[in-house]
Amino acid sequence: MKCYKCNRSIESGLSFRPVDAAGTPGRRWICNECQGIKEETVESVIQEAIMTDQERAIKVLRDWNDGCRDLGCEIHTDSISDAINVAIYALEKQIPNKVHMDKLGNDAACPICKTVLADDEIWSAKEHIIYCENCGQLIDWSVEE
Repeated sequence: MKCYKCNRSIESGLSFRPVDAAGTPGRRWICNECQGIKEETVESVIQEAIMTDQERAIKVLRDWNDGCRDLGCEIHTDSISDAINVAIYALEKQIPNKVHMDKLGNDAACPICKTVLADDEIWSAKEHIIYCENCGQLIDWSVEE
C-alpha cells in the first residue's frame, strides 16, 4: 500500500486511510501526513482521553468532512457536508458553556447568544434553567474560583 500523493509505503510507519470506497478498482490510499493529520503523541492521547463523547464525535465528523472535501471523495456531496455541519452544530449545543455574568454580577446571559437567562428577580430559579430558551445551548452554572 502506498500513498497516492507522496508515494510513501506503509513500511514508512505512517498511518493510512482510504480515499476511494471499498471495492473501487485501483483504490487509492493517503497517509495521515499528506492528509494533514498529526501522528499520535503522548499529549494527543491524553487530550483524546479527556474529551467528552460529543467532542470526540465533533472531531471525527470534522476530520472526515474536511478530509473528504480536500481529497474530492466521490461520496462527499454538498448535502452530506451540510448534514455533517448540522450534526456538529447540534453536538456543540450539548457541550455545557459557562454562563456569562455582567460586570455587576446581577444578570446571567447565555454565552452563545447573550440572551439574559437570570436577573435579580429570577436568580433563585437559575438551577432550573438548563438550556438557553433562545438558542438551545446547554448552560454550565458552575463558578470558577
